[in-house]
Formats: sequence, C-alpha cells, structure tokens
Amino acid sequence: MGVLIPSYAWALALLAPIIALYLLRPRSERKTMPSTFLWEQTRHALDTERLDKRLLTNWLFYLQLVILVLGALLLMQPYFEGWQVASDETVIVIDNSASMATESGRVSRLENAKTKAADLMASLDGTPMMTVYALHDQLDLLYRGHDKVLAASKVQALEQSYGSSDFKALSDTISGYNTAETPYQVFVFSDHVLGEANDLQYALVDEGSNAMSIESVVHRSTDEEQFRISLKNHQSHLLTGELLVYGDGVLKKMLPLDIAPLSSETLSLSFPKESSMYRFEWQGDDDYTLDNTYYLAIESNANKKVILLGEENRFFEEALMALPNVSVYKSEMTDIDDNYDVYIYNGVQPDALPDTGAILLVNPKSSTSYCSVGKQYSGGQLTFDMSDELWHYVTPNFKVKQVTALEADLGKSVMSIDGMPVMIKGAIDHQRVVLVGMDFAETDFPIRIGFPVFLYNTITYLVGDLQRGEVQGTVGDAMTLYGVPRAQERYLIDEAGHRERLGDAYFLELKMAHMGFYCLEETDGDVTVSRRWLGVNVSREESIDFAAEEGTDLSVLSADVLGRTFLKWPLAVALLLLLFMEWWVYNRGY
Repeated sequence: MGVLIPSYAWALALLAPIIALYLLRPRSERKTMPSTFLWEQTRHALDTERLDKRLLTNWLFYLQLVILVLGALLLMQPYFEGWQVASDETVIVIDNSASMATESGRVSRLENAKTKAADLMASLDGTPMMTVYALHDQLDLLYRGHDKVLAASKVQALEQSYGSSDFKALSDTISGYNTAETPYQVFVFSDHVLGEANDLQYALVDEGSNAMSIESVVHRSTDEEQFRISLKNHQSHLLTGELLVYGDGVLKKMLPLDIAPLSSETLSLSFPKESSMYRFEWQGDDDYTLDNTYYLAIESNANKKVILLGEENRFFEEALMALPNVSVYKSEMTDIDDNYDVYIYNGVQPDALPDTGAILLVNPKSSTSYCSVGKQYSGGQLTFDMSDELWHYVTPNFKVKQVTALEADLGKSVMSIDGMPVMIKGAIDHQRVVLVGMDFAETDFPIRIGFPVFLYNTITYLVGDLQRGEVQGTVGDAMTLYGVPRAQERYLIDEAGHRERLGDAYFLELKMAHMGFYCLEETDGDVTVSRRWLGVNVSREESIDFAAEEGTDLSVLSADVLGRTFLKWPLAVALLLLLFMEWWVYNRGY
C-alpha cells in the first residue's frame, strides 16, 4: 500500500490541537445536587482530573480523531498496488523509443518491457479483448484480438527503433478509448513517467537516472575549429568524469570534470583544421548512456555554385558575390549543362527548367508550362508575408515601377498586389523554385540595405544554410540535404561500410536509424563527385506529463507496479458515516 500525494500528511498535525483542547478545557458543570451525594461527586471530580480518565470516557473525542485521520488519508490518496485487470478490453502500449535500447545488465529496457507485457497478457482470465501498440515517432498497432499466443508473438517480434516517442498520439488514443460503451484499461510500459490520463496505468521499466548528458555542441569555423560544449548534471549530487574529444577517430583532448548537482557547464575548445569528423564523449557513472555521445561532421565542400543567366544587373551581381560560400558565374545562354546548385534567370526563361539544382526566376516575359504571366500593375499597394523566411530582417520599403502577376501551382505567395501573387516560392517535385514578377533594375531595391539580406534568405531557402559547415542530425528525425547537381548516383555509407543507394533526386530527406557517422557519397559514373560525412547523435527525448494533476508525485511507482486500486471512495463513505455518528453522539449528550 502507498499514497500518491504524501505531502498532505501535514493534515495529521491537526490531531495535536484537538487533543490539547480536550485535555485543557474545564470540566466543571453547575448542577443542583442532594447533599447526600457530596462525597460521591467529590470523588468523581478527582477522577476526572486525571488525563487518561478525561479521554477514555469521551466518545466524541475519538470520533473527531478518526474523522481527521480519514480526511488526511483522502487528501493523500492511498492505494494498493496490483495488476488490476478487470475490464472488458485491455490496451497495452510498449514504448519503443531510443532510450529503451539502454541495457540493464545484458537485457535492454525494450526486452524487459516485452517480458512484462507478455506476463500481463498471460495473467488475463479467459480470452479477453486485447489491443497492443508500439509507441515511437507514431503509434503503431501490433495486434487486436483475443489470441494471447499470437499477441505475445507480435510483442516478441517487435524490433528496437530509434527516435522520440509521440506522447501526443498516445494521449489522443487513450482519450478515444474513454467511452461508456467500451470499458477498458490501458497499460504503458516505458522508462518515462507519463502521468495519468483517464484510467491509464503504467510500469516504469528500469527507469534510468540520466545522470549526465551532452546537451549541445556549437561549432564555428575561423582560422581554427572552435567548439562550445554544454553538459548537464541531472542528479542531486556531484558527478566526476572525463570529457573525451575525438577528431577523425583520434583522441585530441581529455578533460577531467567535476560538475555540481543539478547544474550545467559550458566548455570552449579549439583545434587546428585537421579533422572533418568529431566525437564528444562523456565517461563517468551514468545509467542512461545514449546521450553521453555527440557526433559532429564538418562539411568540406560547403561552397555553392550559382549561375546568373540573362540580362545584366551590376547591383544584382555584386550582391550575389558578397554572399558567403557562394561562387557566381555568368552566361547569356539559357540552356546550359546541369552543373550548378542555383540557376538565376533574370529577364529570360528557358522552355523547360533544368532537371537539377534550384531555380530563381526573375521577371518572366511570357507564360510557360510551369509559370503563367498575368496582368501588369503600374500602381497599387504591395502586400508582403513578413512571417516568411525570405523577408527575415528585411524592411520592404523599396519603390517599384511595375510588377507582374504570376500563377504557378508550386507553393505559396510571399508578395502580392490586389490579391494577385507577385512573388511565389515552392517546389516542383523536389526542386525548389522562387518566382519574382518584377525587374529588380526597375526598382530601388538593389541600393537598399535589405537587398543582400533578401538574396541571402532566398539562396539559403533554395540550397540550405550556407554559413554553417557542419552536418548534424538526430536519430529518427528527417534531415534535409542538397546533393551536387551533376552527380548521377548517391549512396549512404555507415561506419561498418554498408552502402545504401539513395534515389536520384537532388533534394534529399534522410532518416537515420542509429547514432554515429554516415558518409553521403555522390558519383558521376566512376568519378566520385562529393563525399560528405553526417554526424547523427541520439534524439533528445523529453518526458511529457500530459494529464497529471498539479502536485502529484508519480515517482512512487516501482518497476513492478502495473496497477493501482485507489481507496478514495471507501474512505469517503466511512468519513460520511463517522460525521453522522458524531452528530448523533453530540446530540445525545455523550
């Protein structure tokens, strides 16, 4: 037996003033008595002066003590621990996130959870209705039916996944089961305290203490590779260990550290530009080791090739050349080789867009299959979507002689006039495109301070962040990468050397299943065009308490607790009965 909110035990302190009142209050009463009873009454008065006699003969005193104790217990919410499977349907949810891969001894938390789930199913009477889910980045249905053997086999076949848990999907699903027509009980096997929702019950499976974690690594490349590493001690005691830094697999630095309880520490380190792959590793006492390692890869070929096609605009060219990590080329032709990251068409347009690279089309002259040119406006109020990334840090106060309405089914409008789109951003398949229905030479925008910022935002949107050289991802989350346009084949290679051929698209979205280093290799026939290393660290999971009452202490649950029988209703009934008895005793004069 336990209590859910032990902090309400303070209510028991009210016993002391009640006892004091009964001990200290005067007992004399004014009565008319025959003189023959004088000695008998004197003896009775002497007896009542004794404290034990005062208390032993007062029913009301004991009733009030019991009522106060029951009231305090109701506030503390006592319960019995047990399996508690008595509903028409049993729902079992097994957390299959990255942290469940942590081993306790030689068994992972996931294996422990699967064993406990199988034991629960075996304990069910008869052939109950069972629904079994696996919880990771989504809620997957493993089994629904009455066959215990088949349900157990589905659970045992569950393989470890990596990534975070979608607790919102779990909460929504549990709420969906809360119907009067379908009694149910839900059991969640996880290493996180999830809280309570409806009749949710859960088992903590080898809850990790998560003593230390590497929260973040910020990289800056100057004459040296500079890093700022943030570590956090999650425990209430001092932690001692070492931070190891590896560059291309070679130990570059070992720092002994003492980190104070429940505090963070930030370190700054710098190294010569010798390595392209870094691993930061904490070594010390920690039950949850997945967040003790952080991987970082530094991209060697971050420079982007941008070609400017069509009409000459000196301001346009100078602004492009001022962008970091951008090489600008010029050509009067519209049909050229697929060898560039961004194609900028200024006042001209091809019949068909290049198959690779990203497109910035400025001032189109006529309609094509991918863009329709509409009405021209010489006046009117331009409207900007200032929440869009193209306008970040830009004040669009420039003057425009003429704009052209555009129509293209590829994305959203970020600038319009009279409700008609003038600037559109989006994608054709996986090829990003920005269409601009005006000639920059017919505006004063190029001489405004916001113009280079606008171009930087646009190129960044088209080909990704140009200033950051590192490539970093998290397990289970999608990473967006832009390939080299002239590459014909792309492969993903893990640390063990396994090669996986990716699609031919220039625009890539990858999901990694394991932490570590990966190589993105791009080839053109027998020639290797690019090799980039990706550093993938474990995802940062957070325990989300989506319905626990404020002040509720859920840490009382142990790894063996799979259910709770609360005593609130029996205690409430007993309290009402005692209150009635107190009224009756008081009115009878006892």
